[in-house]
Amino acid sequence: MMVENESLAGAVTECDANPDGVAATTWQRCANYYFMQFNFWEYVYYQNRDSSIPQQLWVGADAYFKTLVQTKPGYVRFWNEMETAFDEPFRSYAAQQFRRRAAFPASKP
Repeated sequence: MMVENESLAGAVTECDANPDGVAATTWQRCANYYFMQFNFWEYVYYQNRDSSIPQQLWVGADAYFKTLVQTKPGYVRFWNEMETAFDEPFRSYAAQQFRRRAAFPASKP
């Protein structure tokens, strides 16, 4: 999606770095993008719990999303606004990753 859409790529890059500094319309575009990202993370979370995907796929996807949580403030804003859109047990799992971010702040790459 972002590979083909330079405008979206620019908006998400802005939201990743400074989510509170973007225009409301830009944030809405980013929030929709983040929602799809979180939906994928949630999907592979449940697929892993059901042993429906190779363990290696889960390990890679989970590490990718944990890195985004640790390094992209836009993901934090999205989670703060939309956490209730996700059900248990994924909600608690993702929330735990955000708590780790607060406990161990990572530097931006």
